[in-house]
Formats: sequence, C-alpha cells, structure tokens
Amino acid sequence: MIVRPGWRADKPVNHQRAGVPALLSRVVAVPFLVRAPVRSVSGVGIRVVACVALFAVLLGACAGDDAPSAARARVVAKEMRFTPSRLTVKAGPVVFHVVNQGTITHTFSVGPDADEVTVNPGHSADLNITLVPGTYTYICRILDHAGLGMHGVLKVRP
Repeated sequence: MIVRPGWRADKPVNHQRAGVPALLSRVVAVPFLVRAPVRSVSGVGIRVVACVALFAVLLGACAGDDAPSAARARVVAKEMRFTPSRLTVKAGPVVFHVVNQGTITHTFSVGPDADEVTVNPGHSADLNITLVPGTYTYICRILDHAGLGMHGVLKVRP
C-alpha cells in the first residue's frame, strides 16, 4: 500500500487508477507511523509563511547598529599611475578597494607608516583604515614606482 498526502495507511489504494507502476505498488506503508491523515500545505499557507519571512528579513535590515559605516573608495592601479590621482573621503573608517589592471604587482599605502596591500595583476584587495582629517599621500612602495608617478593625494574632511 502506498501512502499519499491526505490518505491513511489503512485505506486501500487502487494502484491502477492512481497510475502507480507495478513495481511501486508492492511498497508497504508501516501503519504505526501514519495514524492521522496527512494534509498538504495550501498555497495560501505558503504565501503567509513567505510574507512573514520576508518581513523578518526586512525588519532585521532596518535595525542596523549605531556604528558609522565605512566610507568606500575605489582605486585602479596600472603601470606607474593610480586612478583617480586625487580622492576626498570623510574622516573615520575607510575601505580602499584597490584593483590592479596592470601587468605587474603593485602596492597601495596611505601615509608614511600606514598598512598597505599588495595586489597582483588582475586581482583586487581591500585596505581598511581609520583616518582623521588632513591631507595624505597614497603611493606604490615597489621599487621606484612612486617616483615614476604612482602616487596620489587623499583629502580627509571632518
């Protein structure tokens, strides 16, 4: 006997009318596992569950923390230049997304003692730093790339 949604295990099934292959018609249900009718979820029930889940996700997205979000700046590195060569960002946490579109490895460093990221050709990397207001220089520290023009000016405003 085959158990289907809405049917009980002790209710006989006409396999020929149900279109069940002969091999599957020999499957036997275990009666103690199916005591009550099995009901399928209606289309309305699925819609209600989906709406509640969507509302929960949207509510969670609106309830952000009070921490300031990091400013983002995209910098493209190519042979002996950064694009853009002048940037302005707001003071606080900043994420520099550096994309190396050149054919050799470059670094990106802000200020004389700052952290830096090394970016291989065709790859990208993020540099996360917190800046106070002022004017900074960003450079590539590989060999003399900065001296050959691979530098830029970063203005950090309050």
